[in-house]
Amino acid sequence: MNEIAKILHAANFAAKKHSGQKRKNGEPYINHPIEVAFLLTVYGETDDAEIIAAALLHDVIEHCGVSYEEISLNFGKEIAGLVLELSDDKSLPEDERRKMQTIAARSLSENAKIIRLADKISNLSELLTLPLAENRSALSRYADWVEEILPALSGISGQLESALIKTLEEARRKLKNG
Repeated sequence: MNEIAKILHAANFAAKKHSGQKRKNGEPYINHPIEVAFLLTVYGETDDAEIIAAALLHDVIEHCGVSYEEISLNFGKEIAGLVLELSDDKSLPEDERRKMQTIAARSLSENAKIIRLADKISNLSELLTLPLAENRSALSRYADWVEEILPALSGISGQLESALIKTLEEARRKLKNG
């Protein structure tokens, strides 16, 4: 399978698995992994088909119940391994998942770290689109967590880090100015 076909296969697979799911802002869930992949190509300066495919698939284990084996069968062990690295244990409470993700961030592979950086930009950007009056606490907690996890993800992609810091600064301004 050529590289473009691999990326499109991952996009199609993710779209089918996320079908019917919505983000907090009401958008179709598939927009999130597409945005993460886009951010990787623009700010992460990657054209690596396996990284882009993994970005498109990064939430299918935790949000769709897809197994590592199914991803490995369809996309190979490298992509499946990246997706597994980025998957949280949804049986844990949110605060515990964030704590575990923060601890694990330092030992992520470089490819997983750049996907994680793009994921944080996308998630924080989504929170910025929500009405502050109803989501101040969620935005504040997420921004605090991004600041906590960022050092563990730094040193991999200056442009992604800068984009995340810029998005974080925008969140802090929104929280301050209300």
